[in-house]
Amino acid sequence: MRVFVFIPTRMDSKRLPGKPMLEVAGKKVIEHCYETTRCSGFRPIILTPDEPIWRYMFIQKRATCFIVKSECRNGTERCFKAANLIPGIQDDDIIINVQGDNIFYDYRILEEIVDVLKSEKNLTCLTVFTSLKKQLQNCHNVVKVFIEVGPRRYLKAVEFSRISTSREGLTSHRHVGIYAYPFWGLKKYMQLSPTIREQEISLEQLRLIDNGIEIGAVKTDIPPISIDVPEDIAIAENRLLELRHG
Repeated sequence: MRVFVFIPTRMDSKRLPGKPMLEVAGKKVIEHCYETTRCSGFRPIILTPDEPIWRYMFIQKRATCFIVKSECRNGTERCFKAANLIPGIQDDDIIINVQGDNIFYDYRILEEIVDVLKSEKNLTCLTVFTSLKKQLQNCHNVVKVFIEVGPRRYLKAVEFSRISTSREGLTSHRHVGIYAYPFWGLKKYMQLSPTIREQEISLEQLRLIDNGIEIGAVKTDIPPISIDVPEDIAIAENRLLELRHG
């Protein structure tokens, strides 16, 4: 069983075109994400970018890049296409998808993700969440996840939304853009057709939820710093400054 960490990223973001190459506190968005992910100690870390990002991250940073030329609807599909380029990829190999706009996150959570997937052999997908601050409850760009507590080692993500609606017996949390699959789980995802809800609100994880496939979840107490819209850049720079000064 091997572990491969992928960072899918592209220049044609609908909400913020060119996002990966925008500068935040003196570094590119994708550069921040790559360096944070390297702190986890996992190798290899593989970027799946388009050309402008590839030229910068490979030539300037010597990052491993897999160029995925075929059309992909989302980062999960991009990871699948890239994983198929790995010689001898096995069904029990673990594929971690770290979304490229996560410029800072609790990289230690990757180790917990791997430990859970190693012990829970039948789990198709695992993701990450954190507490949802009150001021973000009505923010459309912050994805919410509803969590069900159970006897398992992991929690269960039962729904995802861009609005903070209430559900009986459940509370909404902030979703963190990290997914992990055994490779067989990633293949299962690709065998499913995109669902109406997935396409309407651009949440790739709904493809599993809408088909009745369980998504596990683990919690981090450290909220991520991510870039979704132009206004996030100044907020991110202030938070990075706070982190640097303790």
